[in-house]
Amino acid sequence: MPFFQYRKLFKNEKIVVGCDISAGMNNYCVAQFLSKTGLDVPLVFREKIIGTEMTTKLYPVLEKICDKTGREPLVAYERNNGGDRDIEVLAHLNRHRKYRIYEMKTFGNIEEKNPTKLGWDTNSATRPIMLTALKDAIDNHLIRIYDKTT
Repeated sequence: MPFFQYRKLFKNEKIVVGCDISAGMNNYCVAQFLSKTGLDVPLVFREKIIGTEMTTKLYPVLEKICDKTGREPLVAYERNNGGDRDIEVLAHLNRHRKYRIYEMKTFGNIEEKNPTKLGWDTNSATRPIMLTALKDAIDNHLIRIYDKTT
């Protein structure tokens, strides 16, 4: 079972989903469902599959979260390792508009027509910021993580 649920979701709960996809090679796809309302991680997806498989398993769960909470979850896919392709698939599957996809601001190209792009880029500039913020949240007990593997 790739989904691990640690508590029930409640009405009006705001969920943000961080997704790290695998390109295969015996690696895991992982999605962490962070509750901005409950300040915890009530749901985790983890499975040794490729990103496209995770996307097809994830989107119906995103729709159920919207139905249960009454709010559209925000999904942030990592663009690396083919994630940009899977983000496009996830966007296409969102026919009922039951979830939103994170848009990262782009910088440095004045000819860029769209100042954002779908998903999150993990690179030498963003990785330390992301990991420092996560470490601070964990060290200061600002979020509750139930999943031992996480």
